[in-house]
Amino acid sequence: MEQNTVGGRVLWKFFVDIRPIIMEALPKNASRRSKFSLTMQNHISFLRTYVQEIFLSVPDVDLDISRFDDPIFCGALNALLQALETLVKRDFLSISSDHPSENHDSEENAQHHTLRSNFTRLFTVTRVVQDTASLKPGSCIIDFGEFDKQREHDLGAVVRNVKEVRDTLYTFFADPIEDLKANLGNATTLTRDEAKFVRKATHQSNLSQSLFAHLLDAVACAKAHEARLQFSGFIDADNTFQLHLKDCGQQKWNLIKCTCSKTIAHNIGTRHRENLACANLKQLAGSQQIRVAFNQGTLSDDDSYDADMSQSHDGITETTLHDMLTTSDHSSGEAVTYFEDGDRRIVQLLIAFSLVNLDKSNWIKEGLSVKDVSLRASETSSTLKRWMPYLSCSLPSLNAEQDENMAVLSFGLLLMEMEAKEIADPKEEDQEWGSNKTSKDSMLKRILGEWTKVDDEYKNIAAACLYFRELSEKFYDPSLLPEHFRTAAMYRYVVAPLYRLVTSRVNAASQLFGKFPEPMMRRQAPLSRISRPTSGSRLQLLFDGDETVISDPQIIKKADKFMAELSWVAEYVVDLTDESSQETENVRIALIDTGIDREDTHIREAIADQRITECRDFVNGPYAAPDPNDSQDKIGHGTHIAKLVLDTAPLAKLYIAKIADDKSIERTHLHRIAAAIRWATEKEVHMISMSLGLDFIDADINKAIQAAFNANICFFAAASNSGGNQGRAWPANRTQGVVCIHASDGFGNDGLINPTPAPRGDNFTTLGICIPSTWQGHKCRISGTSFATPIAAALVANVLHFGRLEGKLSADEKQILQSYGGVCQLLRHMVEQNTATRGGYDYITPSQFWRKKEVTEIIKLIQECASG
Repeated sequence: MEQNTVGGRVLWKFFVDIRPIIMEALPKNASRRSKFSLTMQNHISFLRTYVQEIFLSVPDVDLDISRFDDPIFCGALNALLQALETLVKRDFLSISSDHPSENHDSEENAQHHTLRSNFTRLFTVTRVVQDTASLKPGSCIIDFGEFDKQREHDLGAVVRNVKEVRDTLYTFFADPIEDLKANLGNATTLTRDEAKFVRKATHQSNLSQSLFAHLLDAVACAKAHEARLQFSGFIDADNTFQLHLKDCGQQKWNLIKCTCSKTIAHNIGTRHRENLACANLKQLAGSQQIRVAFNQGTLSDDDSYDADMSQSHDGITETTLHDMLTTSDHSSGEAVTYFEDGDRRIVQLLIAFSLVNLDKSNWIKEGLSVKDVSLRASETSSTLKRWMPYLSCSLPSLNAEQDENMAVLSFGLLLMEMEAKEIADPKEEDQEWGSNKTSKDSMLKRILGEWTKVDDEYKNIAAACLYFRELSEKFYDPSLLPEHFRTAAMYRYVVAPLYRLVTSRVNAASQLFGKFPEPMMRRQAPLSRISRPTSGSRLQLLFDGDETVISDPQIIKKADKFMAELSWVAEYVVDLTDESSQETENVRIALIDTGIDREDTHIREAIADQRITECRDFVNGPYAAPDPNDSQDKIGHGTHIAKLVLDTAPLAKLYIAKIADDKSIERTHLHRIAAAIRWATEKEVHMISMSLGLDFIDADINKAIQAAFNANICFFAAASNSGGNQGRAWPANRTQGVVCIHASDGFGNDGLINPTPAPRGDNFTTLGICIPSTWQGHKCRISGTSFATPIAAALVANVLHFGRLEGKLSADEKQILQSYGGVCQLLRHMVEQNTATRGGYDYITPSQFWRKKEVTEIIKLIQECASG
């Protein structure tokens, strides 16, 4: 079948046509009919809901847009239509329907022909239902009165496919500006190299302002003085500023190289450069190059440079970026190449690097525009110097009222113009209220919505420029001083994303710009790809474990016996550690949940002895300073989780990430989870435990999980408590990187809340029913896969700690042992082998590993797991 030849727009229109037929064919009161199984009832209910949500998620737009032809969307919609094809009765094809002849010469008609070949039954249904008013759709689709297991399976496949289409559409029609606003401050702390880059840029920015002030002092007349500062990106470490300055008569440009010197004040005979912009330039016979040295106190002649450097200078080109974008001939000489895409993106990066190094100075306070940026063309093989940008500015008095965010805002506008190769003309709606001035905020926001030709990646950076004021105000990093936060925010949201974007498209860019700080991971998915609906904020259930009232003494007895076994294991591991002559680092576990209760005695003690090493709140603001007070648990879920790990893995260090105040979370707040994962990754934890689950894949969270997996961090996640009504929750159902944990009673029997075990792979389960705990001083019993998850993680932490201590493992073997594959191997050694008697679940029991084996045998098993 030629499925790939059918475009997304054609597939979508076909789905729109068959949608009412599908909805009409579904039984209206399926839940009241005894012949339907609970699974079938759920399938029908979910199918109705998902189909309705699909059409709510699509805005009222022209369908002739490129995103409908995206391969991801086409693949999802193709799979859905194939699944729907299986629901059409085979004998329905015997009904004849005349199809009008089609001209296959046009591309659209050819696609319709392929569509009919691929989905013969569905195509026939639509034709016959349209032609035969008396024919009911229910006679075409599944005969729900003749229910069988195969049809139940077919309908389940349709539900999964329609859900995937819904989630894909949520992604495509997400508003990048709204997503950015929802994700303000959503990032991790800087790495050491990134912090170093930010400190250097802040220092360079302060130096640039000192130079500007010195030049103002050097003006001795009332005439206007024009300067052009080279946007070199300040890549070199020599603190040199190169600029061109016109003399008083505005007749010639003179090249001035200014170098910052810490020793200038101590040089005997140093001549202070007075009236640099006036008298000294008048004395020059022609356009020449002069060198000066400066610091915060003075500006002087620089006598240290080689005399050969003082040569005549021919001035700079008058070609502006505006001219380059609006004319076809971009060469200023026969030997100079055209302004190609690679050149344009190198210039973008040079301007961005210069922006972050000049942010606090008056050089750019008036903003950047395509008319103020000049490009000097050079006959050189160096791509970096082929087109060197300069910023034109006057030397006015310092204006304290100038908006400090104008430069970064105008850079966002300039970036959009450069990428679109189009000039943004202001409209009447862009005027500031009560004045004739044009609002760059309004212009940028408008073209972000109007200019579809610009890629989403560039729009995300421009959107960050639009909301930079809020981003910089919310930025926090404990390794930096407050004076660095603004520069750090500019690096994080503008410079670093643009660097990654340009270097991915221009192969030589990374070499041209030297050593750029490499973050630990790619922090943020493109904002337009975050899975978030546009049809309004909705709650998503995260945590479904709960306190339970269980009166069955046998269940209570089994749980208490298992907990006693856990206590024995904890004491045993501590004793083995105390007896060992070796030392090793503690296993670090991140718990992403609802926080902790600092008033709880157990928690308070763990904070005091630093077993709870660090807490971070992602609810009131992901950049709130790390403080246990910020992570107060309001519902108890996270506190139960933390105490289980503290009791089961007494040697582990815990990192607490609070991402919710309740069991549910708004979809617009799911970015907290991704931010928490990125934070835990930055902290270099060994494991992350998430006793939560979603019923869909979130792109930003998924990218954070993948990055953590690439950093050799193993995840544990709860399977869900929905029984057979739904499958495993996400991310527990990921095929790699996440260990899915089910809940059992104290004897390993199914807890009656688990999803159906997977036919292939691991179905790990451990105690999750009737676990004793306390909340705010009151005893309680808790049940759920949420609480089985931290127990499994803690059991693995004990083995990892002991293995590092006594296993005589190399550094590589330790990495293998703590990897996802190594952890799964360890868990399989903890499993009670007769899974058939446990309903297909792999029951993890402490005694299976520790009580039934000698220490030497345990060490051997650990070494085998570490060998890969």
